[in-house]
Amino acid sequence: NIFQSMFTLFELMVNPYLEPYHGVLGEQPTFATFILGFVIFGSFGMIALLTGVIHENMFEKNQLRAEEERHEKEARRLSLIRRCGELFDEIDTDGHGVPKNRFDELEAL
Repeated sequence: NIFQSMFTLFELMVNPYLEPYHGVLGEQPTFATFILGFVIFGSFGMIALLTGVIHENMFEKNQLRAEEERHEKEARRLSLIRRCGELFDEIDTDGHGVPKNRFDELEAL
């Protein structure tokens, strides 16, 4: 049965307990080579897969954090621009865009 063979190979990859196969492994060296190679490469494959998933998750969280920081910086920049505009409007006494007392000083030069 193909399904049962695949499931057995999956079990070997997840938990490489080879005690039940010692008799067969001793009699058939080709099968032993296949099983050992499968267990070794399967284990490395599982580790690589888990590492990839963890890396992708961390990368995604890092991108979200960077995006949030960019939004916060943009909000602070807009707040600073708005506050500077309010301060400028407060000191602009004649409505021409230049504070009145500074304009008088420039005329004197």
